[in-house]
Amino acid sequence: MGLSIVGVVSQLDVLFGVIASGLLYLGSSLSQKVMYLIASLLFSLALAREDSFEDSSERREKFTFTEYDDDFARQIMFPISTAAYGFNALHIESCLNRTIGDGTGIYQYSHSCQNGECSGFVAKLPRYRAIIIGFRGTQVPGQLIQQSIDSVLKPWSRWDYGGHISLYFHRAFHMIWQGLEGRVYTYIYEHPDWDIWIGGHSLGGALATLAAFFLVHSRLVQPDAVKLMTFGQPRVGDKAFADAFDDEVDYAYRVVHLRDMVPSILRSGYWHQGAEIFYQSGMRPGESILCERSELPYCSESVWSLSIQEHKTYFGKVIGDYGETGCKP
Repeated sequence: MGLSIVGVVSQLDVLFGVIASGLLYLGSSLSQKVMYLIASLLFSLALAREDSFEDSSERREKFTFTEYDDDFARQIMFPISTAAYGFNALHIESCLNRTIGDGTGIYQYSHSCQNGECSGFVAKLPRYRAIIIGFRGTQVPGQLIQQSIDSVLKPWSRWDYGGHISLYFHRAFHMIWQGLEGRVYTYIYEHPDWDIWIGGHSLGGALATLAAFFLVHSRLVQPDAVKLMTFGQPRVGDKAFADAFDDEVDYAYRVVHLRDMVPSILRSGYWHQGAEIFYQSGMRPGESILCERSELPYCSESVWSLSIQEHKTYFGKVIGDYGETGCKP
C-alpha cells in the first residue's frame, strides 16, 4: 500500500518545521503566509485522518461483539483462519485482499512440528483498526495421528495460567509464538487502542485458543479487545483449563460444522472451552445454534456419525485448499 495519511502528516510536520525555520531565519515577509498555507494543509490532512478513523470505527461497530455475529464470522474470522493456510506472506495477502479487502504488515512464521509443519501469521487491518493473528490447521494425516498420540498417550502439559493441556498443542504453540510474538508486541505498541482478532481451523484453532488466553492473562491488551473464533477446533485441555479460560476470555466462539469429527475427539479428561456455534450441513445464515456451556448433550454432542469432509469444509469452502490458493474464487 502507499504512504498512509499518518505517514504523510508526519513527514509534512517535519517539512513545515524546516521551511518555517528557514523563512524566519531569512526574515522573509512571506513567512507568515507560507506557514499559514502549510498549517491549513496540515489541518485538512488531520481532519481527513480523523474521518478515516471514524470510518474504521463504523466498520468495526457494524459487527455485534456482545454475542456471536454470523457476518463477522463469514466476512472476517473465516478469512483469517483460511489465510493461515497460505504457503507464504504473498498467499496470505492475496487471501485477505480477496476476502476482507484489507491486510498490511503481514508476517508469517513457520516451524516444523512432529510429522508436519505448524505456522501462524500476524497482520493489520487498518480499515477495521484491528490486529489479526491466524494459525494454520492440520495439513497431513500423520500430523493428526501424532496430535492424538501425544494428547492421549503422553502426560499432560501444565498450563501456567490454569489447568493442563495437550503436550502437542503446548509445544506447537510455544514454537510458533516465539516466532510471532515480537511482531505482535510491536503492533500492539503501535496501535494500543486496536482490537486483536484471533482465528484458526483445526489445530490452528487450538493454537489460537492458547494465544488468546496468553494475551488476555498477560494484560498486554484490554480483555475486551480480544476476539477469538475458531473452526473445527479440538479440545485443548482439561476442565480446569477450560474454566480458567472462560473466566478470562470474554469473546470466544467455537464454530462447528455438523458432523465435523475433530471437535468430538480427545474425550478422556479433555473439556471444551468457550461457547459452541453449531451449524447444520448447509451452514446457511440464521441456521446456527448457540450452546453457551460446553459438553452439553446438544449441538455437536448430539451427533453420532462423524465426518472428515465436514471438518475440511466450512461455509461452502474446503478451507485448506482455499487458503493455499490465496482464496481464489
